[in-house]
Amino acid sequence: MEYALDKALQEMTLEEERPIILKNLPQFSSCERNVCSSIGRLLCPENQKMSKVIHDMPRLWRVYNRVRGIALPNDRFQFIFDSETDLSMVLNSGAWTYNDWSMTLERWVEKPPSNYLKVLPIWLRLCNIPVNHNTAATVREIAEYIGQVTDVAFGPLKPQSKRYVRVRVLFDVNRPLRNTWALQIPSGETVTIGIEYERIRRRCYQCQRLTHDKDRCPFNPSNRQAIATGGVKPAAIIPSRLIPKISKDDPLFGVLTDDDVGIDVVSGKPKIAKEVLDEMRQYLSVSDPQMKKVNIERVRKSVWDLEGDSKGQKTLLRLEAPTKFTTDVDKDKGLVFDFSGVNEATSNNEGSVTSAVRKGTAMTRLSEPVQSSSATYVSAAQSEFGSTDIRASFSAGSTGTKVKNGKRRRRPHQWVRKAQAVKKVLEPIQTDQDLDAGEGFKSKRKVVDEAIVSSKIAKRDEFKVVPNEEPPSQV
Repeated sequence: MEYALDKALQEMTLEEERPIILKNLPQFSSCERNVCSSIGRLLCPENQKMSKVIHDMPRLWRVYNRVRGIALPNDRFQFIFDSETDLSMVLNSGAWTYNDWSMTLERWVEKPPSNYLKVLPIWLRLCNIPVNHNTAATVREIAEYIGQVTDVAFGPLKPQSKRYVRVRVLFDVNRPLRNTWALQIPSGETVTIGIEYERIRRRCYQCQRLTHDKDRCPFNPSNRQAIATGGVKPAAIIPSRLIPKISKDDPLFGVLTDDDVGIDVVSGKPKIAKEVLDEMRQYLSVSDPQMKKVNIERVRKSVWDLEGDSKGQKTLLRLEAPTKFTTDVDKDKGLVFDFSGVNEATSNNEGSVTSAVRKGTAMTRLSEPVQSSSATYVSAAQSEFGSTDIRASFSAGSTGTKVKNGKRRRRPHQWVRKAQAVKKVLEPIQTDQDLDAGEGFKSKRKVVDEAIVSSKIAKRDEFKVVPNEEPPSQV
């Protein structure tokens, strides 16, 4: 026994295990397959089951036989599409949800950026904009405080029948969804701007974030002990090590300040992109002192001249795509969900639904009627990719079950079938009359009497004929 133990100890090695080296060969790479795929992340995995997401989302996208899902670590998933058309249709349809909670979905890239799967494209509805400042520039300026603006649906030369203006932004999922924002106009008056979010359903009722519910909210006083023990993760805060700063050995030291390259308060992103800072450092690395002095002045001027130009800072310093303006005010229009009355639970389900319908707070999906208070919708996203203006403000549940509708009868009604039969009989008669009129006949043609087809034909009795008999004899 001791001999076997000594031999086992001798065979043991204290050297570090060498990693498995994967050769750069085509059979070891899946990049070619991933070109037509998307990567997603569940924002509230406690309320979203990955296995159901993989099986149900293709059905909601109506590409069930043309896509396959793969579960990835860290609450991420991948969907590989058979065609580029289906992938573009899903990505351009706006925000998607499962079990009433949102998810991020972006196109696959080989080297993802730092904000990959951390932003959510959302269409906003800005309400109560002052009439004297109702311009496209004002709309974009207000929306910049919510997220990166990509599209503004504003038609100044068209009649505006809605009480809001629609804007598409890239929203940071770690930020709360504010319903109002105070706006101070040049006259000094403060106006409250209302904000509505299309295709966004559930959020935390405590902090208005999309990443958790109220039971796991770090701002909930009942969760303070769980936060202290590590049971609940606190809200995401930008670490100080990630805030850009200029060190003494940096070529930009003395040229720009830490405030020039810091974090933007509005967007939460660096004021100057890392690629632009690297180009500035390379531009200043010249040996000629006179030339270096000229380059320093040019770098300062390029940054300081854009202090009041938000559009220039966005496109030139942060390298973001410019905002697109469109006159199609209903572009990619979706639903707006409000859960103000979701906590009003009653024992009588039928009565609660009836009262909700009368008040106009019952959730309506296209033209389908509300069936019961326990009916649920797996996704807030429309299964129809068209635009709609239906306002829904009630969610009856979040179990993810699908309501089964009975098969409807396809056969036409009896009176429709009778009318179709009569039409088939009269069509040749009307055609002959049209031909006669076209050829210039002055005399009317005699219409041939034809029996009209009927489902029920009265039966005739046989003719009763008086027999041919001799008259009675006269006496």
